[in-house]
Amino acid sequence: MKTIDRQIAQGRQSINFTEVIEFDGHKLRISIKSDSYNFQSYARISRWNGEEWKQVHFIHFSEMKTPSGLCYQPNEKCDYKHFINDRDQLIKVAKEII
Repeated sequence: MKTIDRQIAQGRQSINFTEVIEFDGHKLRISIKSDSYNFQSYARISRWNGEEWKQVHFIHFSEMKTPSGLCYQPNEKCDYKHFINDRDQLIKVAKEII
């Protein structure tokens, strides 16, 4: 498995994690959003089919390990560690599906 790109960006009321990886000839995109409202948070993994990204799996916001409201945590830099549990779970399930 090889990471092609990884970004963490702040939205208006969210922190967004995006990673593109290559696994066994497949390109996968992980998108995790920590929103100020937990029901607007999400964790998804999609596969590039040559024309578009197609969702392979998701984690319901109520089951996510990434904390909601990361954008409001004072004095703490948001980094990769906040997203790792959901990221790893998405990859695990995607590997079983594809």
